[in-house]
Amino acid sequence: MSWFDIIKGKFISSKVLRKIKKGIEGVDGVTINEIISSKNQHLKIHCTYEGEDSPTGKPVKFIITTGGRGNVVGKIEALMRKNVKQALERKDVFIGDW
Repeated sequence: MSWFDIIKGKFISSKVLRKIKKGIEGVDGVTINEIISSKNQHLKIHCTYEGEDSPTGKPVKFIITTGGRGNVVGKIEALMRKNVKQALERKDVFIGDW
């Protein structure tokens, strides 16, 4: 089963899931490991950053929790990049200005 099959229909569509993935993986060094859906239509997106800005030189794992409803859909890619940056900063990874 692909992660596109996790949530379909009323709240989070395949199109929005693709935008979420594109926004997250648009950050150099970030990959999505797993996407888990919850009953309240939120996603827990388990990610790994492997890049030169890792403070220990080792991969950094982090989680983004998000939903895809409302007026933010048009801005979802930019919001996902912002969420990645904030999550990485909490792990002491500073990947430059955006």
